[in-house]
Amino acid sequence: MEDPEHRQQLYETLREVIRRDPVKTILVDVTALNLAELTRKKTRKPLYEQMRHQ
Repeated sequence: MEDPEHRQQLYETLREVIRRDPVKTILVDVTALNLAELTRKKTRKPLYEQMRHQ
């Protein structure tokens, strides 16, 4: 994506979708390879822990 306007449009669209996500999510950045870096809050225990306690 060479056009900065397209990159900004993508960034804004991602932010809008993230706002609707019930899990706390942060859009960190879009890398030089045009990959979106996201962080999401962990809401459950890992599957192996869930299975171990049954």
